[in-house]
Amino acid sequence: MRELDELKKIISDRKFFGDNTFYQYGRIYHHTNENLREYMPNLHNKKVLTVSSSGDHLLNALASGAIHIDTFDLNSFSPLIQSLKLYAIRYLDANDSYEFLNTFDRNIYYKFNSFLPSNEKKFFDFFFKYPDFDELAFKFFYHQNIDNIQNNKYFDISILKYIRANIKKLINNHLNINIYYLPCYIKDKYDAIFLSNISQYINNVDRFLTLIYHLRNFLNDDGCIYYAYLYDREIHDALSAIKSINNSFLNNFDTKKHNEIIKNTESIVVNSAENPGCSKDSVLVIRK
Repeated sequence: MRELDELKKIISDRKFFGDNTFYQYGRIYHHTNENLREYMPNLHNKKVLTVSSSGDHLLNALASGAIHIDTFDLNSFSPLIQSLKLYAIRYLDANDSYEFLNTFDRNIYYKFNSFLPSNEKKFFDFFFKYPDFDELAFKFFYHQNIDNIQNNKYFDISILKYIRANIKKLINNHLNINIYYLPCYIKDKYDAIFLSNISQYINNVDRFLTLIYHLRNFLNDDGCIYYAYLYDREIHDALSAIKSINNSFLNNFDTKKHNEIIKNTESIVVNSAENPGCSKDSVLVIRK
């Protein structure tokens, strides 16, 4: 299994999993650092495409009523964590899954690991049996802040029971690709597309906005793309919101795609995910 080989290589090199950029075998999020609890809408009977990341976007979409949830991520470790969380919810009782999703307790892992697919079991058996588990977890995850789980709709016993009751209905197709290749690989149309905070890592805003412009072709009527999560910024007008993605963006919005994006973008202001009670975050949304 390539992912397990890559994990062993990094451990043997005694290196951290990298910096704050995205690549195929890099650090991943333990929990979301977005306030998904506030901004993810009711998705009952909606078709969703979302980044995998920590797996929390998919779980929150399930908690919001979606059943068909396709995912993508460049990082090959992300779908593994996503799958681990799904199996925990499916095969543990609600109290144990609540505790496991919060702490990744290795003792609880052994209550459901026998249900994992063979390759995933090999990967996570190695992960949870690693002698210095705390060091490995520190290298593997970006965020160890347990409070981050409070940003999730699913962190509630009753909602975990709801997800468990519906998890067998889940339809999920996963793409292990760079975000810019999405228009070449997705064939369906969606009611909601979630791109998380990817915008903060881009170095070419024009290319990113061009991607958003083309992704609108993959929306159903009244569909929308949640295309930028902006931390500690309370932004209300579209032009300022788009400029805030990257300070180097030129003040030139006379092209068709720029005008279309401005005209159809709105900003949702939510309580800060990482500094609740102290500041606000903003989510940029563009509609069909």
